[in-house]
Amino acid sequence: MMRPLVSVEGARRVDARTREEYGVPELVLMEQAGMRLHEVFREVAGEDGPVVYVCGSGNNGGDAMVMARWAWLEGRRDVRLVLRARRFSEAGRVQARVLERLGVPVLVWEEEREEVRRVCREAGWVVEGVLGVGARGGLAEDVAELFRVVGESGARVFSVDVPGGVGCEGGVRADVTAMVGVGKWEVLVPAWREWAGELRVVPIGFPPEVVREEAEGWWLGPGDVGGLVGRVRAASHKGERGRVGVWAGSRGLAGAALLSARAAARTPAGLVYLCCDEEVYGLLGGLGGGVVVRPGDEGVRVDAAVVGPGWGRGEGRVGQLAAILGRCGRGVIDADGLEALARLRDGEGRLDLGGRWVLTPHPGECARLAGCTVEEVLGAPGRVCGELARGLGAVVVLKAHTTWVVAPSGRVWVYDGMCAPLGTGGAGDVLAGVIGGLLAHGVGVEEAACAGVVAHGEAGRRLFARRGWFGAEDLVGEVGTILKDLGVDYG
Repeated sequence: MMRPLVSVEGARRVDARTREEYGVPELVLMEQAGMRLHEVFREVAGEDGPVVYVCGSGNNGGDAMVMARWAWLEGRRDVRLVLRARRFSEAGRVQARVLERLGVPVLVWEEEREEVRRVCREAGWVVEGVLGVGARGGLAEDVAELFRVVGESGARVFSVDVPGGVGCEGGVRADVTAMVGVGKWEVLVPAWREWAGELRVVPIGFPPEVVREEAEGWWLGPGDVGGLVGRVRAASHKGERGRVGVWAGSRGLAGAALLSARAAARTPAGLVYLCCDEEVYGLLGGLGGGVVVRPGDEGVRVDAAVVGPGWGRGEGRVGQLAAILGRCGRGVIDADGLEALARLRDGEGRLDLGGRWVLTPHPGECARLAGCTVEEVLGAPGRVCGELARGLGAVVVLKAHTTWVVAPSGRVWVYDGMCAPLGTGGAGDVLAGVIGGLLAHGVGVEEAACAGVVAHGEAGRRLFARRGWFGAEDLVGEVGTILKDLGVDYG
């Protein structure tokens, strides 16, 4: 089941509604959060220490204080508490008072900066609960200095909820981030993802209906693929399972066409046609294997198209794309097809793909289509891809180390890829083929995009775990196996 994602503001609403509508006291939520966070921290850190708990005045700081209390009660005496200042929320004041009565050593950053530097240098771990997203206009000077001390200490960092100041210059870079109650999509933004390290979500008892109502996106995982695609009928034959047409390949770029077509052939789709230019047909004609290679597309009838891998950017491509859009009900536009799409839109002034097509840009291609910078794409993918999806009437798949799938309706799904080996030439051609094959098989447009992204990412993870670094041709061979293992079976 897909996990919901909320923004930090959305998480505040979930917290407030849990207290106001269900009567759960703030201290109860804080105790639950701190206990669960402590359990996760104990799992990842073991007995490594000393441990310094750096706490701000808000609920993140209160959660970290509960963690420190449980560590102390379990017998750890290598625990130190660092308070940003002697200012707290009401719940935080309660936690600080309990720690003081227990005798936990406490330092105050405002008053004892040199001593704080010393204990951080000696620490094995720093638990950071200073602040999350929300440092509008940059970090306060004292917080920026405190974060520099943490960063320069050499200790590993465990951040509570989100890394402090993520998105601001000088924010914390965590080794582990444990999100409280529900996933936060700020940590999945490509520009910030590396700040968060390993991601965990700790449940604390938020009512599921409140979380669903406040959800602003969905976190994709391998367990979602089977439900998105469904089972294939045991009695189905190739003519029933869908026909894919792949318009791809040009002089010097024929390999991209083969990668995409062969990937499509390893989905449940029954037939794959590779429609290429005459000038490369002599090269590709005998290499198709289970793919039918055609010089041109005369007489080719398909259920979904894949347009663009290695296609080239000749002047004729715009007209070809327009013709394909007119004859094919749905499909995927990738690589050089995206450049042709941009030129077609610019020439016509407006283009509406009717929600039936998937665009698969990398950040540079997305910036070209959206008329913005790559930095804007990586820093605000929800907004940029949302505007692009609505403007073109297409599902946008932003390919990055975290992949964002955004529909014209505004719905958002995120896959936390973080798989460096997938950053290899031709991997995007494979993804386009997988999505195209699922579309031809009859899977919904949003569902095909999401399932294709996850299957592609998990295939990369599995390949690297088994074989180490790989090329895109190795990825093709993994597609059919990973789809089956993720639940795309027949019967």
